[in-house]
Amino acid sequence: KNKIYQKFRLPTTSRKSTTIAQIPSNTMSKIAILDPGAQYGKLIDKTVRKLGVESQIVDLAASSEELADYAAYIVAGGGSSVHDADAPKYNAEIFSSGKPILGICYGLQLIVKELGGKVEKLDTREDGPIEISVDKSDSVLFEGTPAKQIVLMTHGDTVTELPQGFELEATSGGLTAAIANESKKMYGVQFHPETDLTVHGSQFISNFLFKIAGLEANYTLDDRHQTAIQEIRDTVGDRDVLLFVSGGVDSTITALLMAEAKLSGAVHAVHVDHGMMRHNESEVVEVALKAAGIDLDLVRDPDFFMNASTDIRGTKSKTLKETTDPEEKRAIIGDAFIQLRNREIERLGLDADTTVLAMGTLRPDLIESASELASGNAKVIKTHHNDTPLVRELRKRGQVIEPLKELHKDEVRELGHKLGAPDELVWRHPFPGPGLGIRLLCAKEPYMNDDFADVTA
Repeated sequence: KNKIYQKFRLPTTSRKSTTIAQIPSNTMSKIAILDPGAQYGKLIDKTVRKLGVESQIVDLAASSEELADYAAYIVAGGGSSVHDADAPKYNAEIFSSGKPILGICYGLQLIVKELGGKVEKLDTREDGPIEISVDKSDSVLFEGTPAKQIVLMTHGDTVTELPQGFELEATSGGLTAAIANESKKMYGVQFHPETDLTVHGSQFISNFLFKIAGLEANYTLDDRHQTAIQEIRDTVGDRDVLLFVSGGVDSTITALLMAEAKLSGAVHAVHVDHGMMRHNESEVVEVALKAAGIDLDLVRDPDFFMNASTDIRGTKSKTLKETTDPEEKRAIIGDAFIQLRNREIERLGLDADTTVLAMGTLRPDLIESASELASGNAKVIKTHHNDTPLVRELRKRGQVIEPLKELHKDEVRELGHKLGAPDELVWRHPFPGPGLGIRLLCAKEPYMNDDFADVTA
């Protein structure tokens, strides 16, 4: 057998699976985060879910039919001006829907512009932590927060005239910071309550969800767990599955969920030592996964990754070992995993046209990569190795299962505890490739001189 492969036969779990029923979508109140390209969109999403309300990031131009099942809307911030000729398209019917609305930054300005107020570009910008004064003492939105407080501002345009029926609720140095039309349950803030720099930000969002929109905190981890299991069963069916397990919490919890789903096809777990691991990391991962009851193959093939390349914007890239640009490295590493997937499918005697690739993709991965699965307008922050063009092509063919794609990292860790995963896996972060790969300088061969010593720290 080729030396790059090592087979570990690990004890399988005796974990019992409970029968999971699909949860009807109308049993829970959902909120739509309407997206004009928000850099903070994932933070809004995370904050809402942490408060126990289901949320989805939805295109700002989504039709009224697409939005019918949502109980309220948050119109997120974005990098455009409402006056730009290429400003994001939006569905004006949301403002006459009668549903509660919270506009954040760009969202506030869109409310004002659409309803007859005035938004102007002034000489002064507000960027960073700013103190605001609450002008309305009985404001529901500001309930439970002090009269003066620090918030995060990032805007150049400013509301200079309110639409009819709106009141000024807070100001910052004479500029509009928050407005409200209580009868229409329509509110807007110029700052970003979803960030830690807005000291009482979570309280604002909580007030909107529960005191204004009247929602209930009934979206639990059990709901997400059950949805993930059902999605695995529905997507995979009786097909075989290939899963790359790094030893980090995301891929490990994915492996445990695949086992819990009790699929009729085989699940092949593969751990890859690609040469960008910390000292003895694969050995540590092997022991940890063995304790968790995961069967896997260990593949050691640093040369495959170091010499990997891919197509970037129509041009063949340099090999990974010659590449310095972080985005190009992420693309090469991500596509190398797909190329390795093809090789492993052949080695294992699987059918390339039916085998499903399981990945521990998280919600922020898709948002930061501007995947259409998470957002139609978001700008790319960084490309994740599990959302490259080759991965997206596999998705289109129905050959990818990502049971954690609706979860954030803290939710995955919580799910890991619920599934009984050991702390060393729940809190482990082994940098599955891009993490350390982009930090390593390029080189044609590994650097080792006569004074090289074992790295133990």
